[in-house]
Amino acid sequence: MTVERYHVVVAFDRNEEGNLVGGRGVLEKSKMAALSTARDLARTHLGVVAVSCLADREAGVFGEGQATIFGVVPAKYRPRGR
Repeated sequence: MTVERYHVVVAFDRNEEGNLVGGRGVLEKSKMAALSTARDLARTHLGVVAVSCLADREAGVFGEGQATIFGVVPAKYRPRGR
């Protein structure tokens, strides 16, 4: 069991039906790199989320992530109550 911290960035746009859809995730080496990528992508997309979480990818176990949001993203990425 190898648990590592992962930093992933996903950009969102609306499809033809008006639904928010995510693009391919970008895996970054650090939280700062993920935030930088997210800021850059936010210039050309409706919304972007940068998520950092602990995970054991081999076992398929992912911990609760910390998300930084830019723009409009699906509800599952927003803090509860927002």
